[in-house]
Amino acid sequence: MKPLKGKEKQVKSVKLTSIMEDYLEAIYELSRETGFARVKDIAQRLQVRMPTVTSMLKTLAEKEVIKYEKYGSVVLTRNGEEIGKATRARHDVLLSFLHDILKVDFDIANEEACIMEHALSSATLMKLTKFVESMLSKDNCKSEE
Repeated sequence: MKPLKGKEKQVKSVKLTSIMEDYLEAIYELSRETGFARVKDIAQRLQVRMPTVTSMLKTLAEKEVIKYEKYGSVVLTRNGEEIGKATRARHDVLLSFLHDILKVDFDIANEEACIMEHALSSATLMKLTKFVESMLSKDNCKSEE
């Protein structure tokens, strides 16, 4: 990860499971869509029960990637936001590769992107991103002709 400029601290490396990353991604998405994330919304997004969400939120709060008070909304810390944003970006690149380039059915591509997003290294992701962008720009040039 790149160090941040100025007096800001570098985002801390935190050991997370793929499920924890999925929660951060969901919280990140909900926060961007509505300005906040609630237990009920997270449970609905991830298709799990609310007690399961509450338990995971306690774990994520201990890892200092979210701020959460019982019956309140969930807020990502700077570290949590970076992880959620990065997980979403990996998902988007993989989804685009599978669906737009390989022409995999959208629902299958979305599900498989969710599985794959946790396994790629930064270097592989960077190369895949360049490849997807290259392929999509070629497709756009062909469609304009």
